[in-house]
Amino acid sequence: MISLETDAIILRSLSKRDIVRDCSLSAAVFDCGDREGCFAVVKKATHEVIGVVLCPEENLTVEIIPAERDLGYGGEALVLGLFALFGMIGRSRVSAVCDEQNIPAIKTCHRGGLVKVSGEKGRILWRLTLAEWELL
Repeated sequence: MISLETDAIILRSLSKRDIVRDCSLSAAVFDCGDREGCFAVVKKATHEVIGVVLCPEENLTVEIIPAERDLGYGGEALVLGLFALFGMIGRSRVSAVCDEQNIPAIKTCHRGGLVKVSGEKGRILWRLTLAEWELL
């Protein structure tokens, strides 16, 4: 089981036994629980699961429940998730997609070191390779 932390959050392996209040996170637990590359974001102050970092294949998703957004948890979760994916699991690359109007998601991708690959039809494609991550 992978477990990493900052002062505010713990990133740990996502389990199908995780209990979450948010419907979209419940779906993530059901679909991705117990899979390699899928993590729960736990707020240290409350011990609640407030988000997920999902990357069972190459496509990376970071989701934080609405009540906990804009507090820096997404950026911290992304950085820890990339460390787990590249440094512990051994992924060679990850990619992510976000809406070009989603400024918080764009800032989070930049914070994590992801590189903008393309932008079309209102979406931005991001990618990060192991070699690029090692230079961060």
